[in-house]
Amino acid sequence: MKTIRIFLASSEELNDDRIAFGALIYKLDMYFKEKEVRIKLYEWEDLDAAYNNRRKQDEYNDKVRKSDIFIALFHQKAGRFTIEEFDVAYEEFKKKALPHIEVYCKDIKEGEVESEELKEFKQRVTDLGFTCKSYANKESFKLQFTEQLIKYIREQSVTTIADNILKINDDGI
Repeated sequence: MKTIRIFLASSEELNDDRIAFGALIYKLDMYFKEKEVRIKLYEWEDLDAAYNNRRKQDEYNDKVRKSDIFIALFHQKAGRFTIEEFDVAYEEFKKKALPHIEVYCKDIKEGEVESEELKEFKQRVTDLGFTCKSYANKESFKLQFTEQLIKYIREQSVTTIADNILKINDDGI
């Protein structure tokens, strides 16, 4: 059975988007389970918070290193742990061309302010050759991610799975 491991990094400010994304991954996983493919989502909320003689962030970073796809979400700020997770993913990517890295920034609405740290991070990401994809709401984020997942799967030469995802997306997930 093939497993696609996804790590979702973001701060709590995007909690609703994280919940919607988790629901999407659950639906995709249930669909593909019968086709011998699993999609596993790692989020910091789901990992054991108990002390085990290690810094918790180091445990999260281990999951980042083991992921196939790394997703970072930003809105108004760039938290130090999310940036650290991005850096870990990028270092791992340079070593073995995985994880596939996606950076998404939720649109700033009237009255909201983007932090200087986020502006600097976005410039750094761009300088590294990545694109910060903008999204308006959780539905547009889910759609953009599904499109990227299809591309990822096609790159992995699993076209029948990609075709099934297209069918699922057409069915309104």
